[in-house]
Amino acid sequence: PKLYWISIIKATCGAEASCDNAFKAFKPTLEQYRLARQRAAETSKVFMEDVEKDIVSIGEEWNTFMFESRPLFPWEIWLTDAVHHRTYESHKEGFRSPPAYQISFLHPSVGFELVDNALDGSKLQPNIYVEVLGVNAWRESDRLLNFFPFKYISGLSYIVSASDRAGIDSYGHGGLLVFDNTYEIGVTNYHGDVGVFLGFNLMKLWDDKYKDKANKWKNQWKKYIE
Repeated sequence: PKLYWISIIKATCGAEASCDNAFKAFKPTLEQYRLARQRAAETSKVFMEDVEKDIVSIGEEWNTFMFESRPLFPWEIWLTDAVHHRTYESHKEGFRSPPAYQISFLHPSVGFELVDNALDGSKLQPNIYVEVLGVNAWRESDRLLNFFPFKYISGLSYIVSASDRAGIDSYGHGGLLVFDNTYEIGVTNYHGDVGVFLGFNLMKLWDDKYKDKANKWKNQWKKYIE
């Protein structure tokens, strides 16, 4: 660009003396141009470093979301994505951070339940429960009650439960609390008979396979990026 401006000056120069005067008059402009380019380069470098830091930080958040948050079934992942408007044209907004909340919907699980009003020998029984609808704040900073001890409660769901006990209705409903994306404790009501259970997320049975496939997919994309 500097040579471009010099060529313009030479093209408009007449005598040698007038050309020298033109160069002297134009020199401050060239110096300002040089300083502007230098400042732009410095600013661009800082900007690109900030962008790189943001991308790395968001990438780490996605790793936590995919591998350490509460495992969801495919239809729940789709619903979570749809609720947070991550589908279709969301790529126009750039590299976005993961959704703050996971949506549970028709999520089957199993538990071990205590119903004190049941007959002796059937008070402790396994139960099958389905999370009809729930929400999980996988990241501690996004939890509604972010202070001890409530900060460990990451999720809340409405459930229906089924269990085979003598003298107790087989079907009930209640609520489920999720602690740190992992531990599940629920309370059920079988038409007046209250039960308490510890739950196990069935999606954990396929969690390792999901992680392996996700890592293979990431490694394949790294080849193209690098």
